[in-house]
Amino acid sequence: MKKRIMIIKQVAKTMIQEFAADGVKYLELHSMQREVTETGLTKQRYIETVLEAIRQCKQAEVDIDVRFLVAVDRRHGPEVAMDTVKLAEDFLLSSDGIVVGLDLSGDPTVSHGKDLLSALEKAKNCGLKLVLHLSEVPSQRDESELLLNLPPDRIGHRTFLHPESGGSDSLADKLCKQNIPIESILVCCEQLQKYSWVTKSDKAALHLFNKVSADQFMIGRLFSFHNVALKKTTTRNEW
Repeated sequence: MKKRIMIIKQVAKTMIQEFAADGVKYLELHSMQREVTETGLTKQRYIETVLEAIRQCKQAEVDIDVRFLVAVDRRHGPEVAMDTVKLAEDFLLSSDGIVVGLDLSGDPTVSHGKDLLSALEKAKNCGLKLVLHLSEVPSQRDESELLLNLPPDRIGHRTFLHPESGGSDSLADKLCKQNIPIESILVCCEQLQKYSWVTKSDKAALHLFNKVSADQFMIGRLFSFHNVALKKTTTRNEW
């Protein structure tokens, strides 16, 4: 287990250092907890290891602000989701502000959001920020309506939420009225033209998974952003 922990810590530190070197000032790590029973690596120990890497970078004065969101994988069902929420709540209270929220992701075709609603409501009630991946496939209208009622603190993907993309006016109106921030992850959705919402909403944010300089060049070219507008778009909704 010791070797595995060292690898996890080194990977996390390297990632933080590389993003800092590329000029990133705010970084969110979203991670599903790896549990390897045969080695004794628990989900709790996994998170503790990542948090230790974040703290070591801070102590070394790496010029970047890092937060951690605990991820819930749809594939694992409501029981595991509830256990994950309880774990995230514990770290919310004990991590000195590093753990800030919960991220719902995973294969959108595996389950319906209603199965995870109790876990998400618990997360919301205990103070965890909610990032929900919604409307990733055309058949998620009912689920998106349900989960927007929570409401989430930010939504991701939403490729099929707008009526022009197979969603509905009801979903788009609800999103705008509730003023829910939108994150657009370029490498996960290869439909950049559908990100025109970014130019219309003060609550839109581009979340970059690659080196920021490369992704920002692509964004700027697509939307004809100048430097000030691009900086504003990529630094919204920090926690």
